[in-house]
Amino acid sequence: MRIPQHPKNGDDELQMFETSELTSVAGHACISYKGCLICWGGYGHAQGVAYYREPNFMYIYPYKLAQKSDVWFKFKVDKGDVPKKTSGAAAVVKNGKMYLFGGQSWDEEEDQNRAVWRSSLATSHLYSLDLNTGIWKFHKIPDEDKLPTPRDKSAAWATENGLYFFAGYGPSWRRVNTSKYIFQVQDYFEDFDSYIFGNAWNNQLFRFTDKWERIEHGGCIPTPRAASGATYVKHTDKTYVFGGRHHTERLNDLYELDMKSFIWTKIDLKPAPEGRSWMTFTYNPDRNCVYMYGGLSSHSEPMQDTWILNIDTAKKELKWEKMPNVALPPRLWHCSVFVDGALISYGGLCASPPLQSEVGVVNTIQVTTFSPSSLMNLAMQKVSSNGRMLSLTPKHLWPSLNLSTQIKRFLQRRKACNTMLFDDKILRSLPPMSLGFSTMLIPNMRLVFEFDLSI
Repeated sequence: MRIPQHPKNGDDELQMFETSELTSVAGHACISYKGCLICWGGYGHAQGVAYYREPNFMYIYPYKLAQKSDVWFKFKVDKGDVPKKTSGAAAVVKNGKMYLFGGQSWDEEEDQNRAVWRSSLATSHLYSLDLNTGIWKFHKIPDEDKLPTPRDKSAAWATENGLYFFAGYGPSWRRVNTSKYIFQVQDYFEDFDSYIFGNAWNNQLFRFTDKWERIEHGGCIPTPRAASGATYVKHTDKTYVFGGRHHTERLNDLYELDMKSFIWTKIDLKPAPEGRSWMTFTYNPDRNCVYMYGGLSSHSEPMQDTWILNIDTAKKELKWEKMPNVALPPRLWHCSVFVDGALISYGGLCASPPLQSEVGVVNTIQVTTFSPSSLMNLAMQKVSSNGRMLSLTPKHLWPSLNLSTQIKRFLQRRKACNTMLFDDKILRSLPPMSLGFSTMLIPNMRLVFEFDLSI
């Protein structure tokens, strides 16, 4: 049985592809970083068999640079402590590093009869990828310290005080070596309906700095859950958590967490979205609101509605508003980020799991624009399509324009022929970072993440 492979061309560190060429994916980890959507991990199905994306590659959608060009960079990141194949990990970015916590880790072993044995286990590992060097790090704790119990589908956010992870689903305290993990029995709600006895939802709140700490939180603490949505609002130092699955119920409750006192407040609003899990819950700093899109309903149906949680900081009020005239397809276990005035959603499922074929896993991307790009960005796009105008722009903008022009040429050539590897000589010719544009530095390669719009 042939499992679909990722597009590749030898051992090239950087390749360029259109969305339709990438494998379908769900349960992937995504972050927003310097005008880009960065995607890692996840899984798909082909003829009833699961495959996982290779962990030594990440996928970059350079929206701020290329807008709706449908172009991705596939980038090799195989240095350091590369994680195993994983789905359902929680992702967060802080200080130029992408952190991945937990998830279902995928192992493949070959025995003496050349049979391949596969297994998937929840983990409590924490990895980081340095987005300046492309080097992975496994955050191993000292033997005397303890970890959270293994889990996937946790919510995650970052503040100046560390990385925070809330809730999730995995082995309860009954199934683990209790001397290695941080827990209290009341943190868990056990799933006795599961085919794996002893799995559980939890409502633990953890912080990671240089070690793990279980936060003693209070107030109206949310029930144990997994696959909920969470987002942090920096200027108020509040975190909002919505929905998720608890036992057989998919929730529509909304909570506010004060990040100074760690006191929870339940917020009852009407109207409100239908209960769901596996949705996205994405903050828009321009409008001080949160976009909630898709998810799996209480009736196990994929959802396609989009709601806005408006945050009125002055009045200290919150209000749900269903977005009219937004036609997005049904999605669950997808990812969404907010970049340059647009909500970008990628991958996921369009049908309820479990899946017996690849039909339910998708590789499409939706870009919903809420505010136009700046006049400078629009001008840069225009200049990049007309090389004769290059001499009219400041020299420090040339590298970004050069790469934008190459993206346009790539798309033009794709129309003539279906295969073309990105010419990495263009990247090697780019000037160093001292000229002011932001890059990700990889040995012998530079990838422009965003325009430098300063004049």
